[in-house]
Parts: sequence; structure tokens; C-alpha cells
Amino acid sequence: DVLKKGKDSPYYDCFYIIDEDKPLLPVDTDQLKTMSYHEVKALFKDLDHLNYRTFAFTPFMPKVKTMHPAMQAYFLDVATYWIKHFDIDGWRLDVSNEIPHAFWRAFRDAVKAEKQDAYIVGENWDDSMPWLLGDQYDAVMNYEILFPIWQFFGPHPDFKPLSKHDFIERINQALFTYPDHINEAMYNLVDSHDTARIKHICGQSEAKVKMAYAFMYAFPGSPSVYYGDEIGMSGGHDPKNRQCMNWDKTNQALDIQAFFKRLNQIRKTEKAMRSTWFHWLDVDDDRVLMFQKDTLLFIMNHQTKTTTINLPKPFHHAIDLLSEKTYQQTTLSLKAYDLLILKQT
Repeated sequence: DVLKKGKDSPYYDCFYIIDEDKPLLPVDTDQLKTMSYHEVKALFKDLDHLNYRTFAFTPFMPKVKTMHPAMQAYFLDVATYWIKHFDIDGWRLDVSNEIPHAFWRAFRDAVKAEKQDAYIVGENWDDSMPWLLGDQYDAVMNYEILFPIWQFFGPHPDFKPLSKHDFIERINQALFTYPDHINEAMYNLVDSHDTARIKHICGQSEAKVKMAYAFMYAFPGSPSVYYGDEIGMSGGHDPKNRQCMNWDKTNQALDIQAFFKRLNQIRKTEKAMRSTWFHWLDVDDDRVLMFQKDTLLFIMNHQTKTTTINLPKPFHHAIDLLSEKTYQQTTLSLKAYDLLILKQT
């Protein structure tokens, strides 16, 4: 609208125009419509051709004055429209840490007034406490646990692998970064549309994928599964991680699908899975992770060799919730990449 009408557009002041006495582009809109994609791309390659500020050096995304009354009203109308007319349950806010706090306060007021329990989650990749004080978001995407999960269970080729000690330290840091009530609302993940898939990160090992997801499901907050992970889809960085969903059941990993169904059931029925309380247990083997959450004991043998561990006394009589196998013993022999969720009996 601004390109077409210039200063006569009601949205002219909603953008960061550099020189009001010059056109926004070196060509008019009619000429722009006749140009090929490659011609347009070449035109925009030099940002000096643009008479407006942009987001992230992307010429097709003009920087917006989110605090301008007209622009703010436009966005807040969008936010409430989808709740009013389609009863959506919330909003995920892309690159949300690059928008003023004052805008998100107005956004929350508008959304919560329309639907009090709407879920507002921000895509923040770092410590997000300033956004989680009760006046903006309900939660953020929990990259604070995603990275250590990659580095311990993967490990991701672009990140330094973590020892068990360092992994526990990073997870404890994530737990203590936010109050319990915020941890209980966090959007937890092990991969997304912005990352390689967890199976790719784990070197195509389904056993490692199961451990990574089992740990994430044991973390307080809302566990999320990136579409296709539950049937064994893999893929590196964009666009390989964004392939269409594989609906062909003959080409799906039914074993991992059954694992996800069981994991979902355990998460729903076992309150301890959602607890913010972790008790890390000492195991001499640096590749065996063992921790307790109330009546549950999680054991993960993250290595190719077998090993034997001592079970804590409360779990000398237990059932593995994944396999439904019962145990009455003081020691446990673990196979390569064994994963158990023991419950006291």
C-alpha cells in the first residue's frame, strides 16, 4: 500500500522510511510486477537501493513500527480474530525476542481478554525471564534443554559433546533459571522446523532418539513431537528437515511409533513425569544416566557396551513401564542403549 500510494497511504508512518523525499524503490510498482524473479533479486541484492529499514537484512520484510497505534491495532485485530472466529487455543510467536516488550504486553491483554486460557509461547532461543514475568508470554520454546540433549544423546556434529556431569549441570541450570510454575508451562522440544531432525542428530539411531525423547518427556512442561519423528523420519537442516509427512505405513518405523504411544500413556498416567523435582543418582559409568522422580527411576545406558549397575533400594522390586517387565533384584545388567523407566512396586 505504501509502495503504491506513498505518503497518501495510512500506513506510511508504520514503517521506517529513511528519506521521505525519495521513492522507496528505484523502480515503480508497475515496473516491478513485470520483472523476473532473478531481476528482482538482483535489484534487492544491494540494500542501498532501498529507502526503508528491513528485518534481518531481508528486503522483502520491511521493519515495522510495532508501537505505532495503527500497526498495533492491525496486529492485535489479527490476534483476536482467529480466537473469535475459529476458537484457536493460542499463539506461537516467531522470533519474538526481537519485538518490544510493550507490544507483547498489549498482545497478552488482547488475547487473554478474548480467551483467558489461550497459550502464548515465544520462540526465544536464550534465557527469557524478562518475557516470563506474567505480563507477556506463558512460556517459551525450551532451547535451554534442547542443546544439552543434543550434546549428550546425539551428539550434534556442530556442538561439543557433553559428559554426563556437564549434562546434569546444564539441565540443573535450566531447571533453576525459571520458577517452577514457568517450568511447568514450557514448550519442550528436541528438534523443530528450524533444526535438523533428532534422528539425523543421533546418527540415524532409533535407540538414541528414544532416549532423547524419554528424557524430554520426563522434563516438566509440555512435551512436543515434531511431526514425523514418531514414525522415524530423518533429515538434516532446512529443507531436508521439512519434508512432507510420510503417510505410507509400509515405510514407517512402527517400533518407534509404538514407543511414542507408550511414552504418551506413561506421561498421562504418571504424575511424577510432570514433576519439577529431579534426584540424580551416582553411577560409576559416565555413559549411564540415572535419575529419580518420586516413584519413578529412569535409567539410560548411552553407549555400545553392556554394563551392570546397582539399583537403589526402593527399586529392588519394580516394573519397567516401557516393557512391562518386572524386576526383583539389587543389580541390573544393561545392554547397549538400554532405556528403562522403573516404577516401585
